[in-house]
Amino acid sequence: MFITFTRPNVPKYETSTFSCSSLDECKNKLIINIKDNITSIIDYPNDLDDYSCLYWYNKNYMGNNIFDYKIYYENNWIQPWSLQELYEDVINIIYQVDVQDSIYNDNNYYDECTD
Repeated sequence: MFITFTRPNVPKYETSTFSCSSLDECKNKLIINIKDNITSIIDYPNDLDDYSCLYWYNKNYMGNNIFDYKIYYENNWIQPWSLQELYEDVINIIYQVDVQDSIYNDNNYYDECTD
């Protein structure tokens, strides 16, 4: 199984190819790759189109997806997950990491001083 992941970064496209042993592994690699390549911002919109327009293309919506993928599986090129579904999974992971970081960050706790 192979994943070809294309990110349209102005002014060119970048393609990465992965080898996977299962569809679940492919999805995990896709999510990690998307997460590593989207701009770090504070407030991610819920909709992929909103993210594309507001952040990826800096309010100059180009009608292009920020990423695309195909998986070669059983002699066919397939796309088993929608781009929106993958984006939502990425946002959930980013949110979970942010929550964990805030829990383990000592600066987020009140330091009680006793005299």
